[in-house]
Amino acid sequence: MGKLYKRFLLISLSLFLLLTSVFVYLYNRVDNRIREEIETATRYKTDDLSERIGLYFDMNSSNMLDAADFISRFPTDEQQISEFLKSKLMRSESFSVLFFATEQNKVINTMGWIGPEGFDASTRPWYINAIERQNVVMSGPHPDLNTGLPVVSFSKVVNDETGDFLGVVGGNIDLDDISKALRLTESTGNDITVVLDEKTNKIILCSNVVSQVNFPFNAEDLQSVLEPALAESHERSTIFVKGKEAKVSFKHIENTDWTVASVLLLDDGMAVKREFQEWYIALMIIWVAAFLIQLWLIQRNVVNPLYKLENSILKLDLEEQDEYRIEDAELKELNALRDKLNSLLVKTKGYINTIQDDKKQLTSLIRDREALFKNSPNPIVIFDENHMIVDVNKPFTQVFGYKLDEIIGKELDDLLNKDLQKKDAQHLTDRIFSGFEVNAEGVRYAKDGTGIEVSITGVPILKDGQIIGGYGMYLDISDRKNVEKEILHMSYNDQLTGVYNRRFFEEEIKRLDTARNLPISIVMIDVNGLKLINDAFGHKKGDDVLIKIAQSIKESCREGEIVARYGGDEFVMLLPKTTDEGAKKIVERIRFKSDAKNKNEPIYLSFAAGIATKSEMDKDIFEILKQADDLMYEKKLHESPFTRGNLIKTLIRALYNKNNLEEEHGKRVSEMSGRVGEALGYDEEKLDRLRTLGLIHDIGKVGVEEGTLNKKESLTDQEWKSMKKHTEIGFRIVSEIEEMADLAQYVLLHHERYDGKGYPKKLRGKDIPEFARIIAVVDAFDTMTNDTAYRKRMPTREAVEELKKNSGTQFDPEIIDILIKVLLFD
Repeated sequence: MGKLYKRFLLISLSLFLLLTSVFVYLYNRVDNRIREEIETATRYKTDDLSERIGLYFDMNSSNMLDAADFISRFPTDEQQISEFLKSKLMRSESFSVLFFATEQNKVINTMGWIGPEGFDASTRPWYINAIERQNVVMSGPHPDLNTGLPVVSFSKVVNDETGDFLGVVGGNIDLDDISKALRLTESTGNDITVVLDEKTNKIILCSNVVSQVNFPFNAEDLQSVLEPALAESHERSTIFVKGKEAKVSFKHIENTDWTVASVLLLDDGMAVKREFQEWYIALMIIWVAAFLIQLWLIQRNVVNPLYKLENSILKLDLEEQDEYRIEDAELKELNALRDKLNSLLVKTKGYINTIQDDKKQLTSLIRDREALFKNSPNPIVIFDENHMIVDVNKPFTQVFGYKLDEIIGKELDDLLNKDLQKKDAQHLTDRIFSGFEVNAEGVRYAKDGTGIEVSITGVPILKDGQIIGGYGMYLDISDRKNVEKEILHMSYNDQLTGVYNRRFFEEEIKRLDTARNLPISIVMIDVNGLKLINDAFGHKKGDDVLIKIAQSIKESCREGEIVARYGGDEFVMLLPKTTDEGAKKIVERIRFKSDAKNKNEPIYLSFAAGIATKSEMDKDIFEILKQADDLMYEKKLHESPFTRGNLIKTLIRALYNKNNLEEEHGKRVSEMSGRVGEALGYDEEKLDRLRTLGLIHDIGKVGVEEGTLNKKESLTDQEWKSMKKHTEIGFRIVSEIEEMADLAQYVLLHHERYDGKGYPKKLRGKDIPEFARIIAVVDAFDTMTNDTAYRKRMPTREAVEELKKNSGTQFDPEIIDILIKVLLFD
């Protein structure tokens, strides 16, 4: 007891010294801590405003990117550019005007503003910044030429499709609107946040100061201090303004000339320090007094009575006495302890005898069943009535990684389960000790932490009608569970894109159709020109398009929003708690991400989107779905000609990129076919169709491998089969273009031979359409008289002789005669 008391005193004294040391440390630390907190606060304010400016910049940059992309595709149509800028302005909540300054110093704008005499757009800061940085940039404030009010300009260089400079597109935002958008609210009274123009080092935006008592200077007072601090280093953290010490934090905004600075006074923080010191001294005095009083009370009321009880116990001789006879203690609680000790000894002797008997019987029972236990192919564990492990077989050690000497005597449920599953496992064990056989499935954990899916069987062990233990048998069902998970995933997910399928969507739309999710927006998306892409490049490329669109949609959505593939080229988005405007912003993000994913692809991907929003519970959610579908198809019909035209241009450009000789070849075939048509007496409309056919007759080669197109050696059989497919690919592409569909059959048949040995249909003679017979002759003649990837050109005279040699076999004799007359006439 004496040692225990000394140990108690030593621990108490150590604790007292430790706490005292902590107080001393806190006392010395408070000054630095307050300064660190203030510095952290300035950085937080700087980062917060910087992040909001960055988000504001990204939000408005998309307008510049869209405008630059549009103008690059229609650089010469001023009316269309003006209408596009006006439509963009109507959808923008920020810009007051959008404009495009051409390389020739002509300004197209949404206000009809005409520059004064001598006005040169190339001298404006937004024009210079855009050219310098070759990206979307945000200038510093400057006066608007029309209103004179301070504005900030967003701008972006515009290049045409070949990379040539066309001009700069831009837009103005009023400085007051930016301040409102960035929520530059009033300060708390001892801080100020400003935005500086790095080129002038002048303050352009500033939070308001509400109290001259707490903050004895304003934004203008900072000017003379922040200018040298900004020029010197962004790392400077302490400044003095009007004799007051303050912390400052700077941060530059990418793609702008802006730097954010936050300033926080130290006066209030130092006042906190002084208040802390006064409270600290009072607390230390109270702490020492309380410690001394506590020691005195423990000595008087606990330690002295315990000493008396210890002496009484030491006088007992358990071998000679059948019962305890401890003297009465000064504390009533110690008398109760005396009685409990006497009773516990009697019960303990009985428990020990019972436990020894039970263990002998359990050991005998285990031996009887040892053969079955050891020879089982599945893991088995034997546990006693206290749930402690008694034995395991070899498969148990192999599956779970434990040896018997590592786990014997440990609780089974603690060993194989983690905290979250332990309660369920204990419930199964309790049922066994209630006399039930249990069968269940779950996860049990091996020694290395690996979770194993198992089927569990538990059986009680009985002796004389009493349950004295149990068997736990495990069967590894990981393979079966993995198959079940895969089947479940396949039943709810689209295998190509990884998003949910239509079945899952139709279940989720019912579940999420609740009042707390209002407003609910539904977006239907249909990929434009997928069939044309499949026809031109094959279904693998079409699948790649669907995968990229799906990725763009998933990356643009938030947690809880559902994305599903609704049909072959259709996707649907279910957006709980999303307004119509919010859904439109998500669609814009999808377009932006889709453009970014495909900027290096030969195909420009686009989609049509329809949005419908449910705002009231009495509306049928499936009617909202139908509205979104109808709006999507309406937009698709409106955009379809424009989209198909862009795709055709893209396909032709992709062909020319594969083989730069194809462009000139197409032009020559077009021109020469037209001259043959003139000799045949075609009218102007028919000649125009024939010339168009000459331009596009080989468009199907876009689906042929580039290596095959440009191969100088002879083609292999497989390569030749691939090359011959270009007529069928071209037929499918041209068939998709409404205004050219009548030319598709000629694209298909322009490699038929007059003797019926051509491809793909082996037509002969006049069964081959005349347009196809003309293209066949002109195509062959132009190929022979111009350099190709696989041979040098031959003289015109030899080419004519070659045509004559194949007259009546490969080519139509009449067309050859007309072509020769055209050549002789030249």
